[in-house]
Amino acid sequence: MGTQKLLLPYNFSERDRKALEFTANTFAPHADVEVTLFHAYLSLPEVEIQDRQVTERLKGGMSYLQAKISELESVFKNVRDELIDRGFPPARVRAVFRPRKKEVLNAILDLHQRERFNVIVLSHRPATLGRFFAGSLHTRLISALANVTICVVS
Repeated sequence: MGTQKLLLPYNFSERDRKALEFTANTFAPHADVEVTLFHAYLSLPEVEIQDRQVTERLKGGMSYLQAKISELESVFKNVRDELIDRGFPPARVRAVFRPRKKEVLNAILDLHQRERFNVIVLSHRPATLGRFFAGSLHTRLISALANVTICVVS
């Protein structure tokens, strides 16, 4: 059957921890599974302002945000290491931590288009009014993808 490619979007929530646990418990025993741990954060904008005082304040805020992104990336690497500790061979675990310009759905679809995953494991988030009108991520992924198994962990 060949290697099964699994995508695990991760956004540092308790529900994402459950999806991580599910992935490790269900797929780590199988030698033919390759996991891509994925996080797409909002990219910081390029700022070009001539006013020095405004620029200095913006640089301070941008430096803080960049430090937060670096901190998240460090935690993300620890999550990757946890998958390895739970039984996945290091060569079968990839961590993709990158900026996004669009919504998360588009980032996942773009990655899937390049990688062609067989399985996507998502965490279920409680419904909100915004999600009611826009549709949940897993509902929109199910509509957009054919021939992909989507596991929703609640």
